[in-house]
Amino acid sequence: MPSLLDRLPDIARFCSLAGLIIFNSLAYYASPYRPLDDDLLRFNIGASIYLAFIYRWAASTRQMTRDFDHALVERTPIRVCERILAATGSYVVVANFAVAMAKSLASTIKELSDQGSYNTIRGTYESLSWVYHSSGRNCDTTAQQATIAGAIKEDLNDVNGNKLCGTECLRMDHGGTWDRWLKIGPTANFKSNAYCGPSLTFSSCLSGGNNDI
Repeated sequence: MPSLLDRLPDIARFCSLAGLIIFNSLAYYASPYRPLDDDLLRFNIGASIYLAFIYRWAASTRQMTRDFDHALVERTPIRVCERILAATGSYVVVANFAVAMAKSLASTIKELSDQGSYNTIRGTYESLSWVYHSSGRNCDTTAQQATIAGAIKEDLNDVNGNKLCGTECLRMDHGGTWDRWLKIGPTANFKSNAYCGPSLTFSSCLSGGNNDI
């Protein structure tokens, strides 16, 4: 939904044309004094009505284009990059709860995004622990919750083969300034103090989220 400020140019154009229609109609039908030739007045009235309809149609078309572009952005896959921070000899199989965990994390991430929050939060799910925070100029995203969940699930299932062997750092971005950092690993040996942030480099990335859940 566009803001009032975004709609001001369209409103101003429409009001100007409406004023021209009213002025020319009064001059033609109501005023005994003719400031302009009758043919010219009729032309002005017709042209103003035509332009009013054209501008209204153009405004509707622009809004439809904005809505369509926004919908495309919402469905744009999320890029997830992974880096192992600490490997261990044991692992946790996540096949039975990867989808449920991805949905739970995505709900939390989307809620913080909608609030514009940079807060660091942490938690556990089954036998995994995680820490999440954001960075960048803006901390909100147009990504749908299902897209975020799908990207996390795809990393857990497809990249890690349904198991986690250590503490990992996941970098998620959706274009623009949106950067999210998810540190995740087995609770038994989770490295809660390991760095997971913008200074890290990543060699493994995937693009996912659409139709993955």
